[in-house]
Amino acid sequence: METIEIKSKLQKLIDEQDDMKILQEIYIFLQETTINPRLRLKLSERAKKSEADIIAGRTFTKEEILQRTNHIGR
Repeated sequence: METIEIKSKLQKLIDEQDDMKILQEIYIFLQETTINPRLRLKLSERAKKSEADIIAGRTFTKEEILQRTNHIGR
């Protein structure tokens, strides 16, 4: 499917939608996906690193997290 076709179908679906909650969710989704490309890349790289850490077993127990964050908010 070409870009123009997808845009056309999306526009039709949006035009037919009367539920304000759904329209707001679509709006929020589209706004969030247009974030700064640098930020998107940074977040994506961080997520990949986190996934690799989890697979490699580099995780913390609940107790370790509590110890490491005990000073925050004081």
